[in-house]
Amino acid sequence: LPVSGIQHTVKEGDTIESIAKKWKGDIDEIIQFNDLSSNQKLAVGAIIIIPDGEAALPAPVYSSGSSYRRGGGPAYAGYYIRPVAGGRKTQGLHGYNGVDLAVPCGSPIMASASGDVLISRIGGWNSGYGNFITISHPNGTQTLYAHNVSNIVGTGWHVVQGQVIGYVGSTGKSTGPHVHF
Repeated sequence: LPVSGIQHTVKEGDTIESIAKKWKGDIDEIIQFNDLSSNQKLAVGAIIIIPDGEAALPAPVYSSGSSYRRGGGPAYAGYYIRPVAGGRKTQGLHGYNGVDLAVPCGSPIMASASGDVLISRIGGWNSGYGNFITISHPNGTQTLYAHNVSNIVGTGWHVVQGQVIGYVGSTGKSTGPHVHF
């Protein structure tokens, strides 16, 4: 999805209110993001995005005598760099593995790894992100840089690790200058 949230396929009887309640979304944000009107009847099969929506996690399944020894996933150590110089982490993991790094407004934001710019959005609420950039990396991951005062790269650009891509701001749903990374 272009934002943190849930994608929902409309079923018979669904309303904006019932979808918001099911996925713990905000009715006004759903209406704005999907360009709907508040009393609009939803078409069965239509795709609705619920910004910041949350799915209930399944209950964990435990087994005794596990043969698990080591993780088999990819190693990313050293692949990424910090997207801002200095600053401090003001909020740990939240959203979808995001952290907030506080630095003064106007500080440069650097590409954490080389890749292609998927999204460079300027202006608007953007589900709380304000101005933001999303980069796709050759290792199959993506990074997000949000709340920027300005973006200086565009969709489709190729960037290299350490390249300045924008500047720190406090746009969208933000309480002070930082980059949500």
